[in-house]
Amino acid sequence: MKLAQKVIKEYFNGWLDASIKLSKSELKYFPDRPTDCLRMFESAKEAVNFALNKLDPTMLKAITMHEKDNMPWQRISDALGIAKYRLVTCKSQLIADVQKGLED
Repeated sequence: MKLAQKVIKEYFNGWLDASIKLSKSELKYFPDRPTDCLRMFESAKEAVNFALNKLDPTMLKAITMHEKDNMPWQRISDALGIAKYRLVTCKSQLIADVQKGLED
């Protein structure tokens, strides 16, 4: 679960895309390097994208507000009019889906 949380955080902060670009540029200049890191980053991004595509737009906005803007759940709940427990449950489901995607 910790890995899935880390991957989600990196996805929303743009670090995952930066890691992919860095790996691709390293391969461009050092073609003999193994591509394991690049494949790992791309599969992590694919797992997060797959899990996010399952969310409805409101929940996606809530997750984005929580991850990207570092807003607490209560403020998001007040802003969007969604119960806090639903937001936390949705985030837990997202983490589980990403974890499952990473394991596959």
